[in-house]
Amino acid sequence: MPPAPNRKNISTAFNLLKCLVAVVTLGTLETEGALTGALKLNDHLLQTSSLFRTNLSTRLSFATNTEADNKSPNPYPYLVTVQQSPYPPVYNGANPTYPNIQLIHEDPPIYTVPDFLSHSECDFLIAAAQDCFIPAPIIGKEQDELSTERTSSTCYFTRDDFPDYLSKVSLLTGQAVENCEWPQVGRYLPSQQYHPHFDALDLSSDEGQRASLNGGQRIVTVLAYLNDIQAGRGGQTDFPKLNNLQIQPKKGMALVFFPASMDCLVDLDALHAAKPAMDTKYISQV
Repeated sequence: MPPAPNRKNISTAFNLLKCLVAVVTLGTLETEGALTGALKLNDHLLQTSSLFRTNLSTRLSFATNTEADNKSPNPYPYLVTVQQSPYPPVYNGANPTYPNIQLIHEDPPIYTVPDFLSHSECDFLIAAAQDCFIPAPIIGKEQDELSTERTSSTCYFTRDDFPDYLSKVSLLTGQAVENCEWPQVGRYLPSQQYHPHFDALDLSSDEGQRASLNGGQRIVTVLAYLNDIQAGRGGQTDFPKLNNLQIQPKKGMALVFFPASMDCLVDLDALHAAKPAMDTKYISQV
């Protein structure tokens, strides 16, 4: 009988560096059995949990048998992207019973949620951010270094500032509020943009590993549009690898997509950009 999978097997096989799932860090799991409790997010995510347990079991078996045989090293110790993996990706998923949720792209899954925020909530977020906008940062650049790739401004808040907002995000994603990043409000003045980029971290790089120490890998993005941008005036969220799928900002609507799989692998198909608009655009992201 092969030895029970341990922390070394898991982290070596899957490059799980502080990837948060539910209320535990996968990198600290000692046995596959601990995963059952970790993945009891909400009833609407049980199917995702089952698929992930199956994939994890397969990968643990592969890693354990490889080490036990001692014939060759694990050929997949440094997986970085979903596209490199020999296994189908499993994503965090979204609550299919959430009001108004719409699946707009199947593989990878992308959702929109009209009226996720009320108009008054959108107005409140915009007003709250007016006095604290700073140039939006990019991981890997110095704090005071301006970027030509991301020309917008951002204001950061704490989770305690908007508890109702974070509760909605939790219900939509199945993630506990304490797993959410701090909410932010972004402002794009006319012609400002964010060039194609990934929300997930490259955990094979020093920069990605350092950034992951502050909360782990991002496995789901919830982006809410705080004002309307009329069709033909730019401002879309563009997914260039998905036949240029574009989402036009509509006040109160949320966009939900998955920058990384549940085992922290970056999904290259989640590459996206904020197109320049002719009008000022406000968004919020968690």
